[in-house]
Parts: sequence; C-alpha cells; structure tokens
Amino acid sequence: MLTQPERVPATALRACLDELQVRGELTPASFTVDDADGLCRRASDVYAKGVTDQTLRAELRPLYRQMFELLAGKTDVRETPLAGSPLAARTAAGITFLPAREVLYASVSGSRERSGVQGKVPLFVLEAEPAAAAPLRNLFGSPFLESALAWTVNPSDAALEGDDLRKFRDGLRELVPLLLARLSADRAERSAADRRALLEFVSEIEPVNGLTLRCSYGGTDLGDIPQRNYHVRRTDEGRFQGFVVWQGPAWRPVSEDAQTLAMALAETLEVNTIETFLSFINANEDQRRQLLSLAGATEWLDEMHDNPPGDDSHGSRATASDTRGALDQTDGESTEASTGITNQIPASEPGGVAAHPVPLHRFEDLLFGGQVVRVVGVTPAGAPGNDDDDGRRHGQPGGPSSAPRAAAGVNLAALDRLGMLITFAFERRRHSGLTAVVLPGDENPEGASVLIVDVSSPDMIAAATTQSTVVKSAFENLARDGVSGLYPGFDILTLKDGDIDRMIELKSSGVDAQVQAMSWNEWKTASGKLRGKFWLYLVGNLRADLQNAVPFIRAVRDPFGTLAASEQEDTIRKHTVQLRVREFAAADQLTLQVRVSPSSTPRGS
Repeated sequence: MLTQPERVPATALRACLDELQVRGELTPASFTVDDADGLCRRASDVYAKGVTDQTLRAELRPLYRQMFELLAGKTDVRETPLAGSPLAARTAAGITFLPAREVLYASVSGSRERSGVQGKVPLFVLEAEPAAAAPLRNLFGSPFLESALAWTVNPSDAALEGDDLRKFRDGLRELVPLLLARLSADRAERSAADRRALLEFVSEIEPVNGLTLRCSYGGTDLGDIPQRNYHVRRTDEGRFQGFVVWQGPAWRPVSEDAQTLAMALAETLEVNTIETFLSFINANEDQRRQLLSLAGATEWLDEMHDNPPGDDSHGSRATASDTRGALDQTDGESTEASTGITNQIPASEPGGVAAHPVPLHRFEDLLFGGQVVRVVGVTPAGAPGNDDDDGRRHGQPGGPSSAPRAAAGVNLAALDRLGMLITFAFERRRHSGLTAVVLPGDENPEGASVLIVDVSSPDMIAAATTQSTVVKSAFENLARDGVSGLYPGFDILTLKDGDIDRMIELKSSGVDAQVQAMSWNEWKTASGKLRGKFWLYLVGNLRADLQNAVPFIRAVRDPFGTLAASEQEDTIRKHTVQLRVREFAAADQLTLQVRVSPSSTPRGS
C-alpha cells in the first residue's frame, strides 16, 4: 500500500502509477485470482498467533466478504486454482488456517448447527454468504457441508399407521399453504420450488420410533450424531427421502415432535426459519392468520387458496380402501405384514396420495462373506400367510400388536421373499461342505445331508412332505411334541441327517427394527419342549434407498430364554409378544455386502 505524498497532484500521481502498473483502487475488474491467493496467505500470516472473537467479527470476516465481492464472476482456466490457499476454519482446536480444499462451507444458514458435526470437521468462518458460494466452489474448491457428508441412516419401525398416519399427513397438508405464503413474502422467486419441496415432504416424510445416524467425511468416520432426531436428503434418483422421530400423538405434535418437524422442514427448504415454522405448527387457525398478517403475507395466502397446493401433487389419487385387502396370513408371518395392507400394487397413503414404491435390494446383488450364493429351490411367490392355528384372520390395520410397521410403498411380498432367500443362503453357507437342498423344489432330496424346508404355509408344508419322506417323518415327530402340522409356529425347518437342526422363525424388515412382534402360536413353539431348537432370524436393512445401511442377518437361539420380552394382548383379535430385539443376550450376525455393478441398480419393489 502506497500513501500519496504531500504537494504531489493526484492527477500526476495517477499517471505515474498507471505507467508503473500500480493499481489506485481495487475493483472486480482489477482484482485477480492471484491477488486473492496473496490476500489469503497474508491473512494467515497476520493472524498466525490466533484469532479472537473480536478480530473475527471486526477484521477477518469483513476481509473475506470484500474478497468474495471482488471475485464476483471470476473464472480461471486452471481448475480450482485457489484450492491450496489458506482459509480460516473453525476446528476443535479453535480458529485454524487450512488449505481451502480441506475447509467445508455451510452454504445454508443454520446448517452448521443442525448438522451436529461442529468440532468434528473444519468449517469456514463465513456461512450462507450469497457472494461466497460461487468463488468457494469454482476457485477455492471448498466442499459444501450439505453435500460433503456421507450419512449412514438406520431408521427403526414406523411410529404411525392407519388413521394416525392419515391425521399426521392431514396436519402437514394444512400447513402447506400457510408456509408457502410466509416463504413467498421473502422469496417469491422460489415459490414453485418451495411448493414442490413441501408437497414431497408431506407425502414422503416417515415418522419413526427411533433413528440412528452416523456420519463420515472424506472416508473418516465421525461417529454417531445423537442430537439429530431427523434426516432429510435427495436420493441419487432425485427422490425426496426423510425421517422424523415421532414420540407423541399423530397431531397436534408434542413440543419435542414439533421442534423436530420444524428443523426437518427448514433443512428440506434450505432456510433458517425454524422459529417461524415452529410457530405455525403450534398455532391455531386464528393465530396462524395473525402470524401471516404480521409478516405481510396475507395476500400470498389468498393466492394459495386460488391455486391449492395439492393441485400439482405428484402421484395418482386413490382412497385408502382401494389398497387394503385380505392378505393370506399364517404363523410364518412377515415382520411388516401385520399392517394388513396388501402391497401387490404400490401402497397408497392414508389420505389419498399414492406412495412411491420403496426399492429393495436384489438378492443376486448380495454377497455372503464376499461370495454370491445361489438358491435354486422354489420359494413362495407372495408373502407367507398369517393364519392363527384356528384359521382366524388377524393383524388388521391399527391394532395394538401391529408393530413394527412398514413404510408406505414397501412391497411386503417382495420383502418376505427376499428375507426367505437370504435365510436359505445363510443356511447353505452354515452347512458348507455338505449336500444341502431347499424344499419344496430342489431335486434328489433323499440323497442330501441337509434339508432346508420352507414351512411358512400349509401349501408349502404339504409340497415338502410329499417330496421328502424325511420331512414327513420330521413333522410326525413334531406333532408328538405338540407342534401343529399346518401352523408350526416358525417359517423354516432345517434337518441334518434326518434330525431337526433348527426351527427358524424369520422376521424380515426394510430397516434395523428395534421391536418385533411374534404371534402367540409362534411364542408357544418358541417356549415349548423344543425351545433349544428354536431360532429367531432377523433379516434387516433390506431397503435399497437407505444410504450406507448394510443388510444383515442376525440369528438368535432360544429367544424365550435370552430375550427380555413383554406380552401385549388384543382381546378382540389376537395375543402377541413384543420382542425388544436389541436386548438379546447373544446372537450370531452376518453382515452382507451389496455388489456394485451396472446391473445392480436398485429397483422398485
């Protein structure tokens, strides 16, 4: 920096400086990318001994703001030429200067606090500055916080179903025109995008009983993020996916649920108006009108009423009764079939908007110990049935024993079939080195050492006993021990050298469910004379749309003796046992791998 000497006319000095190519003032036209690098390096030298809160507010942040203004519209033939330039970042050790490529930028106001990773990753000292986004992306190569983190999401069972889920969605739907009006008062240019985002949120957000989140950045595991009770993202296919932990009634939400919902909405819409959203969620109709009036957004609400937000909602309209039907049910019941909603066609949400099909992993893409396992035997084309021993139907929607529940759009028949195939493969792998066949279906069962028998329905049992005298003899022995030949209380029977090896009750889930329901008939078998042969197999994380959620199979011997269980009775329909599956004293678990190949793109169920 040069100071103009006394008694030198400004015109003469400017002419001299022009000849020497010294710039009289900094403008976007005269400020270069190399100048920005020099400025960043000089700042790191000046503040090398530390940055106080005062200098951060009064000096460093204003310096960066002016630099980004001067870089407006700048391009460079080099790719991210300032990636090595030092930027001030918040770290666990305080403000530290690091290469720009290593510093994350929170481009949305409030996302730094909501992310839960403060102190775990270096975050730029500026956030949500409109002028900073383009230079940081194109010139500095700084990753954006919102897209740089890799999340592992493990939702538990659905928290609401039936009428409760309908009330939940209806409550959200009432908020849509109000929130659109409020947002439009500040950013009318985003009205169409906000409209689409809100409608997707209403139809796709899943209330769950629990949510486990882990995070990684640049291949480094940042551990669990316990303070986040929600997760929203856009999948690789461009579809919205979201979960909120829901603890109270369907609607109106309790204070914890309202706060979770407000934060999920704010992140979905990329705004930091959590207090505003929270006010609208908790307010009654008159109070909501008053809030809009104070914000000068009443006219926007009138416009919303002229063009209702639901008019451009994606998905076909249908009534809930269109998708509910009788589901053949046996005691080989699905983990999630107890809702009683048939999923042979895409499920419809209560309230009328058709749910997106939830994609499941393909069996042929799963690796067991790094190897592909093939299953040749005939497996059920649909979900195993759920009849009680006396043939009565149970598990209708809304019953107290219907937990855990499936998200709308899950094809329960495909889920059960996938769980069966994984269990067959697991059993074959467990008996590696021996001749094992799956019945009914495989040929030459009489010469096999191991028989893996599908007994999930009377038809499957009849076919297997017809095909193998060993299976027939096994069922005769089971009958002498009080096990029904039609509804034995488990799904798969494994025989080794003619003797009963395992009686397997299978529970398949798209998620890592925390609670599983067993029918009373299943529990009687599990606690009977043969309880030492009874195994509970939990197959989970089968949804292909859950990022980094790894499929697994968990095998538990004698759940009656090893699990803390509570009984829950529906005096009208059925008696079930709720299994808190995280409380098993011991279990064998095999984590599966998903093969990545051009042909393994997840498909809808």
